[in-house]
Amino acid sequence: MDRLKSLYAKLTTRQKNTYKRYLDLFHRGKHEDKQQKYLRMIELNPEITSAEASKKLYGDSKSKAFLMLRGRLYERLIEFLASSLNTGLTKYDKEMPYSHDLILYRKHMLIAQVLFGMGASELGVAHLRNARNLANNCCATELETDVLLRLRGNFRTNDDSYQEINEALHRAQRASLTDVEAIGIYHGYLHEYMNLSGIASEKLAYLQKHLPALHKMLEENHSIRGEYYFHLLSIQKALLTNDFEAGQRSALASIALLDKHTGLRTWQRRSEPYVQQGNLCLRFGHFTEAIGYLEKARKFTQPESMSLFSITTALLYALIYNGEYKKARKEMKTLEELKAFPQFQKRLSIIGMHTYLDACIAFREGRASDAWRKLQPITQLYADKRGWGIGLRIFEVMALVEMKQYEWAESRVESMRKHVSKHEVSKRDLAIYHLLRHASIHFFEEEPLEEAIIRLKVLEEIEWIPLGHEVIRVDEWYRNRISHRT
Repeated sequence: MDRLKSLYAKLTTRQKNTYKRYLDLFHRGKHEDKQQKYLRMIELNPEITSAEASKKLYGDSKSKAFLMLRGRLYERLIEFLASSLNTGLTKYDKEMPYSHDLILYRKHMLIAQVLFGMGASELGVAHLRNARNLANNCCATELETDVLLRLRGNFRTNDDSYQEINEALHRAQRASLTDVEAIGIYHGYLHEYMNLSGIASEKLAYLQKHLPALHKMLEENHSIRGEYYFHLLSIQKALLTNDFEAGQRSALASIALLDKHTGLRTWQRRSEPYVQQGNLCLRFGHFTEAIGYLEKARKFTQPESMSLFSITTALLYALIYNGEYKKARKEMKTLEELKAFPQFQKRLSIIGMHTYLDACIAFREGRASDAWRKLQPITQLYADKRGWGIGLRIFEVMALVEMKQYEWAESRVESMRKHVSKHEVSKRDLAIYHLLRHASIHFFEEEPLEEAIIRLKVLEEIEWIPLGHEVIRVDEWYRNRISHRT
């Protein structure tokens, strides 16, 4: 992929115009600037190849001058994005200063290094102090550690005493270790359990193993970033332990932390507490409230981001649960547009999950044959042996039964039998399998009513958990099917 074209395409129209004016500062010739000409080419035809552009600009499809031009354009684009000329940073400055402050921090550190090399130590120390303030504002303890190391090395030109700098350095180092641990636990949890439905007991065991130790670290060496991630992990524990109030407290605490420490804010951190509040409401059946929180979370996402992708997926769940199928179809269109971008096309399991949700909408609207048709291409979900794999088989049976294709449905139940005999599945999924197996023995229409009700009650006693593969509750579907017989 052409890195210049890829990066240039992400600029807003305002940024592109300012970048072109920035390039004019470097053009001194009387003739048209080839840099500007090339940018117009890729705006008019994003698919133009390097060979085609080189031929048009230099008359040679393999011109070395073109390669140099493209390299200069990329370097100056990076310079522009890191400079105060970049008008796109305005929104970050006011609402999400974290990214811009990090850029300024690195500038001050670089300038300080240049000044020390020139022997202007007092000026260098001044820039180091500015860098330290920015690191503190970002709650970035590892950056504060770096700048304090340099200040300690130049303490003779610093008004602060060596002892004060040394004590601050060690505090920052200890807090940095807390940060590393908190962020590591959080991302470890996401890596292991968030992409697939997983087993609740394994998720809870992970959190019960790590959260107490992290809490102790925060008590001994507090860090603001560490506290933020501790709250997010605590929300996950609350979801798994059915403690709605504890989850709400943790979500509100994380929001309050971001309100107090504005420098900590990034788009992801700003949206995440609202996402988690939405998940809490989903978990406890407050679907209307969940939709509100998720819509608020989406306001803090950027276009084409994975966050937007994930939040829209959760919102789609909430709308399906709440029976708002027209709005759900609208969100499906949003996801389809996002899936056209290269960064999402490789995530086959997620794309398969969205097709599954689209099939659920069709099923809920009474279009079982459409649901069945949508399910057929998404075989990649079978790879999740304990979650979506069994969920796909269950849903196929439901669709076939509604289509009155009982022999096909029976064959899918047999597929389920082989699956549960080889792989561990949840208690609820196992109960669903037994219900469907006995129904299939009686061709899904003739099972004795008393037996059907007994197995249905067994299933109903096992908790249904939202945001998993059982999007359409099997107990509600089956009770509706046998209701005419009661």
